[in-house]
Amino acid sequence: MGEAAQPIISENYSVHKWERIKETRKYSLWTIAAFGVLWTAAVLLFPNAFVKIFMSPTDSVLQIAPGIMRLYGLAYLLLPLNIFATYYFRFINLDIL
Repeated sequence: MGEAAQPIISENYSVHKWERIKETRKYSLWTIAAFGVLWTAAVLLFPNAFVKIFMSPTDSVLQIAPGIMRLYGLAYLLLPLNIFATYYFRFINLDIL
């Protein structure tokens, strides 16, 4: 989402079209929120499926994996926001430091 919004935000920032930037940011944030909820729900509902994608688990791994994956999966709620914020501030050349 960050790279998709980059040309729109950068171009409109340079010509001071703040309304288009706000609109693009709004759609981007709603999209990443939807994906964050979707992936979090997928990991919470099907934790062993994700384990099986990346490895050939033993029975003992499949017993402990759901708890670990569910805990880790909660990060997907805020991870997209963190990534998008990094892109967004780079687009508008906001130097916080």
